[in-house]
Amino acid sequence: MKRFIIFITIFFFLFSCKKEIENTSETKQDELVQPVNLSSSDVNNLIVKMNGDVPKEKVKFVDVEFTNLKSQSKKLSDYNGKVILLNLWATWCPPCRAEMPSMENLYKRYQGKDFVILAVSVGETQQTVQNFVKNKNFTFPIFVDDKNQATSAYSTGSIPTTYLIDQEGYLIARFVGGRDWDGEEIHQLINQLL
Repeated sequence: MKRFIIFITIFFFLFSCKKEIENTSETKQDELVQPVNLSSSDVNNLIVKMNGDVPKEKVKFVDVEFTNLKSQSKKLSDYNGKVILLNLWATWCPPCRAEMPSMENLYKRYQGKDFVILAVSVGETQQTVQNFVKNKNFTFPIFVDDKNQATSAYSTGSIPTTYLIDQEGYLIARFVGGRDWDGEEIHQLINQLL
């Protein structure tokens, strides 16, 4: 277990280098729904443009377990072969709550494709999360991690923190803080990963 925690800590140190990317071209709406043929460096540039962190080396995701709102246990590995947007959040967190409508839009946009959003509430009870989502009409999967396994495994220092995992199970980006998840750059990024 100690080696695992050290491994994850090293992973986050690998995220340390970022540079600003200037966007010199505009993307047409049609390009957002079509796969964009981007190189690995283009994908990294999109991540950086979105103020995300890019690992310097390939790192597989940590397979944590959490519970959905119907009390069913799930693991990240249950979604193998899909692009995963793993969002760690809490009901008491204003930026977490603010980004959820754009996550719903993103989820609906890619519904039926090999893409899934997993919103994992950390450190809260199932009842607290159920009360929060009761009237929100969110259709993306929402989970509870009342034992903080995800925050421990991913050394999350603040929320919301979101990880993008490719179809092969590699962490390709980390985003700290709330954001609009239904923008041009995230569409291009997901299209490239599908």
